[in-house]
Amino acid sequence: MRRAAVLAAALLVLVALPVVARADVSSQEAVAIAKGQPDGKTLLLSHPDARFSVRRAGENWLVLARQALPGAPLATWVIDRVSGRVVSQSPPGGIRRLADTDAIKLALADPKAADWLKRYKAHTQYATYEPTLHTWTVHVNAGQPYGEIAQVEIDDRTGKVNHAWTGPQVNWGMARGYKGWFGRKLNDTRLWVAFCAVFLIALVE
Repeated sequence: MRRAAVLAAALLVLVALPVVARADVSSQEAVAIAKGQPDGKTLLLSHPDARFSVRRAGENWLVLARQALPGAPLATWVIDRVSGRVVSQSPPGGIRRLADTDAIKLALADPKAADWLKRYKAHTQYATYEPTLHTWTVHVNAGQPYGEIAQVEIDDRTGKVNHAWTGPQVNWGMARGYKGWFGRKLNDTRLWVAFCAVFLIALVE
């Protein structure tokens, strides 16, 4: 009798084990897992009012984060419903840290850009994000007849200004002074020394 009871208990354990092993992660737990990821924490810092929703995607949970307004998608996570493992996430390699409004504020505070913008009575701004380079480009427009008067490039990861272009530098890349370009060649010390030498030689009788 005792042996039969032991066998019955063992059978119950064996039957219960698969159930325990395959206990599903709940939708609320899936959202918590997404928020606990490094990119999820970064997203919550830059978008504290982000809204999270979740739905089944085959054997997984699909967690979607959106802006509160206007509801634009920010990121997604695919989470295994059994193990809670993050199968994939988008965008890979990091959620943007700054919002477009943050990038605009940083651009307008840049000394070079701010000094140039004082010349104009009014201007409008918008920011675009390049996920591959993790950079924001803020475009400043003064309307007709001036058009775009400044561009400021900001590193999303550090919040630092990489480049600030104003006036002719916005529409004329050669004026930006890149190495090997015409705008920098005109400022080359060796070139001006050569010009001065030719001028002085011409004065020698």
